[in-house]
Amino acid sequence: MGKVTDTLAKQGIFYGWLIVAVAFLANFSKVGFTGFLFGVFLKPMSEDLGWTRAMATGAVTFGSLIAAASGFMAGRFLDRFGARLLVTIGAVLMGAAFIGLSQVYILWHFYLFYALGRMVAMSVLSDAQMIAAVSKWFVRRRGTATAITFMGAPLGGFALAMLSQRMIDNFGWREAWLALAVITWALLILPGALFMRRIPEDMGLKPDGDISPTEETDKGISSLSEKKEVSWPLRPAMRTQAFWLLSGVGIFGTISGSIVGFHQVPFYTDRGISTGAAAAALGAYSLFQGLGAPFWGFLVDRWHIRYVITATLALSAVAILLLMSTTSAAMALAVGAFLGFAQGGFWNLNNVVWAVYFGRDSLGAIRGISWTFQLLAVAIGPFSASLLFDMTGSYFIPFAAAFFAKIICMAFMVASRPPQPTKLTSAAPSFAKG
Repeated sequence: MGKVTDTLAKQGIFYGWLIVAVAFLANFSKVGFTGFLFGVFLKPMSEDLGWTRAMATGAVTFGSLIAAASGFMAGRFLDRFGARLLVTIGAVLMGAAFIGLSQVYILWHFYLFYALGRMVAMSVLSDAQMIAAVSKWFVRRRGTATAITFMGAPLGGFALAMLSQRMIDNFGWREAWLALAVITWALLILPGALFMRRIPEDMGLKPDGDISPTEETDKGISSLSEKKEVSWPLRPAMRTQAFWLLSGVGIFGTISGSIVGFHQVPFYTDRGISTGAAAAALGAYSLFQGLGAPFWGFLVDRWHIRYVITATLALSAVAILLLMSTTSAAMALAVGAFLGFAQGGFWNLNNVVWAVYFGRDSLGAIRGISWTFQLLAVAIGPFSASLLFDMTGSYFIPFAAAFFAKIICMAFMVASRPPQPTKLTSAAPSFAKG
């Protein structure tokens, strides 16, 4: 590993960008257990196996509850040991879960394997953990680094949704699950094992690739990264108003986003739009989440993150209204792109804001607690939407609820001012203590 570090240093490349690359691959690979792909498999599996949509979507609820139970432990593990084992073991388990899904015939088998994969994707390899891992390597350039990390999921959603739909149409949904297993193992196991590291200080580096303390003393200057950030321990952070307001934003934002994300493909096809066009709209939704990430990262490096997140929520609310009125393939494609651009900004920055408000040291534990609340919200959103659809034959009520959840998020976000360091009642833990 020393040779890799030396080679990168000679090229003027900070090792943290290698962490970003692996986190990107983790986000790319895990999308089979997120809303990006669930909608692609929902109708063919339900129709083939004789399940209602609520019966199938119940696996999302079950898997989200399992993930919620393990989210805090994953965060504490990340703070203490780093993401190396999380990524490597997570990749192995997720590939095994994909293989299991390709062989299901009984509903509880589907719940078992989907819950295993979703637990890994939404806890061990969650956006919260991967962006937290990257945030420990960057301060000044955190917006850019986390934007690249975040792009893995929507670009994976775009590529793997199109691939999965093609596999389903030409071979079947079982073969599509197998293809996802091969892709996951090929992309993630070795990079995770070889390159992931805990924090820059473990390698004698500083965040953003800033100069070392010895060089600072020799040159009579100080690190910009260290001046900009105060780190909060878990318990003092949980006593701040900002913690609970941001948690509320995450809860209602996740309920809204998961309803729309998991159900937009069946919504389109129920309106007479072809499966290919619906998959293309989902692809546009995924692609523009990724393409928009650098734009939002650029803004948050220059404007206060509270206002930028509020803007993403406002745009997402407008996009949901447009989605509810979609009746053609062309409109579905346009709405998917617009919704993806806005929603992608929210998903990314909702993870970044925790590092901005509470610092690096206990970020995994703090985000683990708040992420647990979000996973409980995921357990509520898609399943309740399926139940309402089975009862009413329409997605109007679920999508209307998704719209009003965005309005609630905006109110919480405007009120969530950064916590003041004067209220920090105990010193932040040292990285050196592990």
